[in-house]
Formats: sequence, C-alpha cells, structure tokens
Amino acid sequence: MTLITDMSLQARLPATEQVMAKFHMRFPRDNEMAHLHNTFQPMIAAPITSDAQVAAIQAQTGQCVFVHQDGGGNLTGSMLLIQLSKPGLARLIFQGGLGTDIDADWICTPQDTPSALLVWGLLGRNAWFAGRVLAFSLALAREVYADIPILTYAATPDGARIMERVGFRPSNISGLYQLDLTIRKGGSRDET
Repeated sequence: MTLITDMSLQARLPATEQVMAKFHMRFPRDNEMAHLHNTFQPMIAAPITSDAQVAAIQAQTGQCVFVHQDGGGNLTGSMLLIQLSKPGLARLIFQGGLGTDIDADWICTPQDTPSALLVWGLLGRNAWFAGRVLAFSLALAREVYADIPILTYAATPDGARIMERVGFRPSNISGLYQLDLTIRKGGSRDET
C-alpha cells in the first residue's frame, strides 16, 4: 500500500488506478455514458438522478463512474461513487440525502480532500459481476480511502443484507449505512 500524504482526489488517483487494475475496472470513455445508461437502467428500480447529472459529476471529479468489462470488452458492471465536500456531507446528514438535483458545491474537485464518499450505485449484469464490483468497492475503501467515511443507501432489503454482510452498518440517519473497516472478512472485528 502506498502512503498518501496529500489527501486530495488527484493525489489518490495512482492508488485508485492500481486497485482498478486488480479488478478490471476503468473509467468510462466520454462516448460510453449513454451506453452505460442503456445497459444498466433496466436494473434500477427508480432513477437516482439524471444521466446529465452523473456526467456532470464525472466531469467535475474525474472519478465518479467506474465500469467493469469482460474479456470481450462488454460492460458488465458499474459503480457510481460520489466524493462529498463538507457542504455535501452536511446536506446528506442534516437534510437526509442529496436528492436527485445535486449542487456542484456538494461534490469535490480533484484538488479537494473528500469529507466522505457515497457509494451511490453498484450494479452488475449478474450476481458474479455485481460481486466483482462490490469487491472492488471494498478494496478501494481499504486501500485508498480508509481515512474517509464511506456511506451508502440500500435500495432493497436484499441490498441491506448484502451491505451488512460486507461491513456496512446502519447509521443514525434513516436509510444510510456506513462502512465499518474494523470488520474483517467473515464478520469478526479487528481488535486494534
């Protein structure tokens, strides 16, 4: 693991890319955003935001959308990660969420250090690919963002069970879960 002293998104990018390589993840190409929507929208029960909003966040951070592809180049999974600024985290805590119309001030720029990360969407074409994207998100949390709170919402009861199984715990904010990095694989706590 690389010791990170500059905590900005840009400084974390090399470590992020190392984790991405381990899991065959990459950032989407500009021309893939619409294809991502068409591929994964049928799997989403309710839209969390517009495609334009996701594209704007990706343009602002450069590290919002992560995609998984198989050996044939087919898109098989995706993760949407929002790096929250202090105002974004405050909005999440005190107003119970970001809503679907996200203000640019709530999102970090590459020069900013995130106040928290919000795993806003995690999808796979099937359970195996979803598991790969989930494993990537946990590795990213442990190897690159262990110093920052990692938050998520569970869209379904099954999602909540999976989140709790991998170490997310309900927070005191309705529906919001926070990753507990002291939980090891298998559910036991680190004693440190």
